[in-house]
Amino acid sequence: MKKILMAIFGSLVLFFLIFLNVYANSSPFKESGGCSIVSKYTVSVAVKQVGKRIVIEPKTLCYLVGKNDMTLYYLQGETPDHLICKSNECLQEWPIFYSKNILIPRCLNIKDFTTLERNNGEMQTVYDNHPLYYFAGDKKPGDTLGDDLKTPFGVWHIVITAPEK
Repeated sequence: MKKILMAIFGSLVLFFLIFLNVYANSSPFKESGGCSIVSKYTVSVAVKQVGKRIVIEPKTLCYLVGKNDMTLYYLQGETPDHLICKSNECLQEWPIFYSKNILIPRCLNIKDFTTLERNNGEMQTVYDNHPLYYFAGDKKPGDTLGDDLKTPFGVWHIVITAPEK
């Protein structure tokens, strides 16, 4: 009887593990060890004041990038429920970012990524409740020309994810 119960229990555990694996793989966002959606840049940060002198140290920050390592942005005050960038004028300067399958590095949480269907049916990737966009003014990977840019639609920011450890 004990062997039968153990076999049933083992079968249930196996079924549960298979179910979890199938469910986990149903998300369009996958976790990876690489950083396919994250890039890095270094900024100078004032660390402390020593007498009349301020000590400046470099600090590496990570930010989101899309296809071809182009920087991704969000519009301050915009959420999936309150889209501000809707006009053709805005969307020409700030093209929508959407990727059906994103490799999420371990330093980010898969649950922070969702997909938004806009009123026109176009899909858009959302990170941490911020719809994501490219900036047409960025011409090459590493450009962040749209960061803190004030426009008639609002202020745009790069998506800083975390300091490098």
